[in-house]
Amino acid sequence: MKKMMVVLSSFLILALVFGNAAKAETNILEAAAPNGWVFQYFYINQSASSFAADEMALDDMDLDVNMNLFRLAYWDTDYVIHTIVPYGFVDQTVTAGGADIVDGDTDGLGDMFIGGAKRWNLDPESCWLLGGMDFRLPTGRYDSKNDSSCTDFTPFGNPNVGSGSTSFQPFVILSKLYNEGMWGHDTEIRYCFNTDMGPTPYDPDDKLEIWQTLHMGLNPNLRAGIAFKGEFENADDDGSRDADDISSRYMGLGPEIMWNNGKGVVVWAKLLFDIDAEDHPEDMTAFTLRVSLPF
Repeated sequence: MKKMMVVLSSFLILALVFGNAAKAETNILEAAAPNGWVFQYFYINQSASSFAADEMALDDMDLDVNMNLFRLAYWDTDYVIHTIVPYGFVDQTVTAGGADIVDGDTDGLGDMFIGGAKRWNLDPESCWLLGGMDFRLPTGRYDSKNDSSCTDFTPFGNPNVGSGSTSFQPFVILSKLYNEGMWGHDTEIRYCFNTDMGPTPYDPDDKLEIWQTLHMGLNPNLRAGIAFKGEFENADDDGSRDADDISSRYMGLGPEIMWNNGKGVVVWAKLLFDIDAEDHPEDMTAFTLRVSLPF
């Protein structure tokens, strides 16, 4: 039972603190965006049917997360600034030994992001670099996993759309084209320094994120490629050694495509399938759709 509590409490923080999804994820030519104001709409869905744990299997798990992100960004030759406002819906059921461990759903505002980056045009037509910092603010709804005020009370509380804490996230993004734009790659490395600054006295563990995309031009307005995502959470980064301190790992791989109309409107989509998971939801698909509109 103790192991069950450890795994499940960790699972809630990892899978349902969905404010972490609101960030400038690496995508085709992200660092090479044209100058000016742009509004971006993201739709993200994550679904999982099981949970990867070393010593315990959870049966009848059903996780469905839907998130809408609204991003406003300003690109300049030398810098970029942006803010992201997420709104999400989480529906989750987990059963172990015939008993409902988690059963509930929630929706509402997620954790907002504000951030900026320095932009280097290493080659005006083929290589761009961004280096900056995002701040995740604890604006989203977060109910403690043991909060008896949850409408559908279970031993581990309801799902959440907020993290309950502030995060500092330095990142670097490199976009590079080859052979007059025929081939290219994007790489993002981000580290999430989570803190206990927020409405709840909880410090989620820190996490390293890596994105890698390889892509090619199919015609002047269409690019397609393959994307990789890796998330590696550090257990017990604050020295507390409590029940939630379990290191986790997730790696996903899938296709990505981007279309533009030649006038700044961009439609971009990505579908990831998990290829490796530890103490993390598995049998998972993650779909992302983005529409960018300059103004």
